[in-house]
Amino acid sequence: MAWGGLLFLACLPLLLLGYRLDPEVARDLRRGIWGGLLGTLGYDLVRVPLHLAGFRVFAPIQAYGVWLLDADRSSAASELVGWLYHFSNGISFGIMYALWMGRRHWAWALLWGVSLEAIVLSTPFARIFHMQGNVQAIAIAYAAHLAYGFPLGWVVARRPRVTAPALALAGLLAAAFVLAGVPGEREREGRALPATLRVEGNRLNPTWLRLSGAGQVTVFNPGGQPVTLVDTAAQRQLVVAGGSRVGWEFSKPGIYQCYLKSGARSISSFVIVEPVEQK
Repeated sequence: MAWGGLLFLACLPLLLLGYRLDPEVARDLRRGIWGGLLGTLGYDLVRVPLHLAGFRVFAPIQAYGVWLLDADRSSAASELVGWLYHFSNGISFGIMYALWMGRRHWAWALLWGVSLEAIVLSTPFARIFHMQGNVQAIAIAYAAHLAYGFPLGWVVARRPRVTAPALALAGLLAAAFVLAGVPGEREREGRALPATLRVEGNRLNPTWLRLSGAGQVTVFNPGGQPVTLVDTAAQRQLVVAGGSRVGWEFSKPGIYQCYLKSGARSISSFVIVEPVEQK
């Protein structure tokens, strides 16, 4: 994914050449870009309440950044790249829709949105991110893709006059999403250790840890009290005494969600064991 994804990001500016090729192509590109941007914002905004409630609905976006940079753990850079890739996907699908379905009724974009999700569910993505059989996650995904399709269809079909303040607001909202997790990751980045999950309050550092194959992760608890870690994918727990380091084995490829068991809300981290596609 690293080379292919980064090449995709680098080639996006070449789409601007379409403005010089043909007036109709330029018009469809413009509508697709802005429709895709607004659609992606809608896709993300409807999931914000779920994120605030504790659902890790934005986790795949963070994983994209780790894979694109071929990194062994998450960082401010991977957070930034993951979100840029996410918005570039949304804009690209908007351009596809505008070029292909630009003369249709706006409601066709709703079908376009849910069709994209249906395709995703037929790929290894659904298995890798534990969506298969997860009715709740599937329902959230389809609802978010409807929220993507509506702004996209409205912009492409209605051809509204987009004012400078509206463009600025859309840009600011997109930037807010892209930059939201960067400061926190940068602050945790300095304390992160190779192949180690470090206990820090109600969470683990880093947010994403990646192993090249089956192996062991070190869990470091610098505090004075014992903690219990829960691995939801493998349905197991690990107790780590205060001030100690304990090895935690991950023997099969996949993505494992881990969190600290406590009476208060904790924030989970993830362990990627490659190659996830061979799980």
